[in-house]
Amino acid sequence: MNPESISSAEGVAMTIQNLDNGYIVGFYGTNGSFGLTGGKAKMPGDFEIHFPNGQSLNEYREVQLDSRNGIGGISPDVRIPKTSARMISYAMETDVELSYAESFLQSL
Repeated sequence: MNPESISSAEGVAMTIQNLDNGYIVGFYGTNGSFGLTGGKAKMPGDFEIHFPNGQSLNEYREVQLDSRNGIGGISPDVRIPKTSARMISYAMETDVELSYAESFLQSL
């Protein structure tokens, strides 16, 4: 996971993290903007805008995932060490997170 993991992806991460044998792997946590979709507005030119119209609440009616001042979302259970080689590969758009997650899972 990473900060580009937004909304529904955060719901998946939260569900996996809540499993007894679920692990979230990444350099960084998720964005912290999980909500319910369904709002839409028709615009001129046959365009339609879709937007969240509700909060995702837990059984106690508390917001499940949120962020304030850059803090929130889902934090990795397994944080990938930021070595120079990994960060260069990451900058070159190699999926370092997926490779690390595969190696981690194989080590279990």
